[in-house]
Amino acid sequence: MDWSALAGTVVGASVGICSTLLVTKLQWRHQRHDRWYEVRRETYVGFLTALNKAYETLSALSWGEYASELPRSGAAREILRINEVYESRQRVLITGSRSVVDACDQAFRSLKEVRDVLGLGHDTDSQAFRMADDNYRAAVLKLDTVIRVDLAIPEPDLGFVSFTRVEMPSSTAEIPPRPSPSSPEPRI
Repeated sequence: MDWSALAGTVVGASVGICSTLLVTKLQWRHQRHDRWYEVRRETYVGFLTALNKAYETLSALSWGEYASELPRSGAAREILRINEVYESRQRVLITGSRSVVDACDQAFRSLKEVRDVLGLGHDTDSQAFRMADDNYRAAVLKLDTVIRVDLAIPEPDLGFVSFTRVEMPSSTAEIPPRPSPSSPEPRI
């Protein structure tokens, strides 16, 4: 009996089985990576969306457009709950990278600062709100940047400068008034 034919068949079958297992494992890793990427992306977008909704609702509270039976400070605290900021933050804490979690925490704390300022009765024209608002906008901009780095998403070229204020005047007399909610937004 010729053992070389049998040995060649066994070796060929072994190589075929091993290569099939290797390719299957590599495909599984790739699919797992893709699923994990999607989970992180959806989690990050969910948190940014919750932050934005809560911020907009807090602004409506300051303008008297948010109806609640609670006093203003209670209504301000309620806004973070109903917009699922706490829940979406927990998802980021579980799935996010260390840099995203740190930036998420900073954005969360700065939104709570905005909430506290508005809950104390300050309106959007007050210096206290402007400082809290600037901190919030800077924290969200940093969070956006950190998320883009984490997900390897390039910065968009939007054709305009950042949403944050560039420089605050030294005197409050130089600060232009913010538009009232009833006045139309200027178009850029």
